Amino acid sequence: MILRPRPDFYARAHPGSRDALLVVEVAQSSLAYDRDVKVPLYTRAGIPEVWVVDTAGRRTFVHTPLAQDRYTAVREVAADAPLSPEAFPDVSLDLGAIWA
Repeated sequence: MILRPRPDFYARAHPGSRDALLVVEVAQSSLAYDRDVKVPLYTRAGIPEVWVVDTAGRRTFVHTPLAQDRYTAVREVAADAPLSPEAFPDVSLDLGAIWA
């Protein structure tokens, strides 16, 4: 999970859904559960972006943007393709490194 910066670094209270910028789920044997149960929960909580990393299929499902209580786009990203969180478009992550 990537959280919004807070001056107290979350020392005074645990983060809530409004603090989350990105949630990443790693699915080894739980892909259906993560996509069918967890992603809708994140939707209702107002999390703006969710990545589901499918380790068996070596791909990532990127759920964005959030509108009208649902993600309006889900794209499948291959293992070797770079990813950038919407909150940090100048940051490029090489998820291909986790498959090595």
